[in-house]
Amino acid sequence: MNEPNEPKEPTRALIFSADRELEFLSDVSEALRDAPSETEIYRILGRALHLVVGEQAIVNISNFDTEFHLYRPQVILGLSSIMDLVLQVLGRRPEELAGDYPAAAKVAMKTGRLSRLEGGVVALAGEALSPLLCSTAAAMLGIHDVWVLGYTRGSLSGGISIISRVPDLKLRVTLIEAIVRQAAGALERKRMEDALRLSEERFRTLVSMVGDVIWRCELDDRGRTVEAYISPVADRLLGLPAGSIGNDLERCLARVHPEDAARVRLLLSGDVTNAGVQTSGGEFTFEFRFLLPDGAPCPVRVHGVRHARAGGGFVLTGITSKINGAGPSR
Repeated sequence: MNEPNEPKEPTRALIFSADRELEFLSDVSEALRDAPSETEIYRILGRALHLVVGEQAIVNISNFDTEFHLYRPQVILGLSSIMDLVLQVLGRRPEELAGDYPAAAKVAMKTGRLSRLEGGVVALAGEALSPLLCSTAAAMLGIHDVWVLGYTRGSLSGGISIISRVPDLKLRVTLIEAIVRQAAGALERKRMEDALRLSEERFRTLVSMVGDVIWRCELDDRGRTVEAYISPVADRLLGLPAGSIGNDLERCLARVHPEDAARVRLLLSGDVTNAGVQTSGGEFTFEFRFLLPDGAPCPVRVHGVRHARAGGGFVLTGITSKINGAGPSR
């Protein structure tokens, strides 16, 4: 019978032995770094801990659901051989037992150290199961000791419980704590990456709905482009196929009308006086023309902000809008 949340084998197989703890920790770190999702991170963590604690222990990994204020099991390992008995005793699968840890368990978890929980399974279950049912389950399943370890990184938190089915199980505390710290870091990094990707997707959607070109250009003290962003609307403004300009400043400048190209480059060099730029504090307004594929001029107005860049140079951020008229003011 399959275990609940049985982890798929990571891309790089994890192999543990007592004489290669550092190599094992390195392998876990690499697997966590390459994990494509939070689910896979939990699976790798569960697999790593189960290899370290051995077959005579049950490993439960839960994360804290901030919306419902409950700890929800993500991975439970070590129940395959006794799952039928577990179902008989509990009347449901253990991963369905979401709830809050009792106060004593949370106090132990907050230390950030793997701690033996006084009271065993009864203390771990709290109000989720009656003390009588917990005692019965512990006796029938051969449960002896319970250890807990909490983790917190930013807004992320969760808990690990290790339930021993043999007396006086010797645990590699330092290694277990190091593995959990690595996994917590990987989970936090993954959440940040996902949030950043979602933010970027929303930003791209927003700028694509705006008729103006939103752009940002960072130049060093020699006038060289360090980084540039040009919204995809630029292609539409210039009558080009989607993706023609991208974030390439030189491609964009190549589309400037030859009579205005020198002034535009003066602006990028910081020479706002000879570029004919209207300024007010750090803000500026500038008009010039692009040249469309059919040779027609496309007059535009730029409204932007210029500020110094750390380490030398400056940053220009602005909005470019198409305007009516024969050409830029001189």
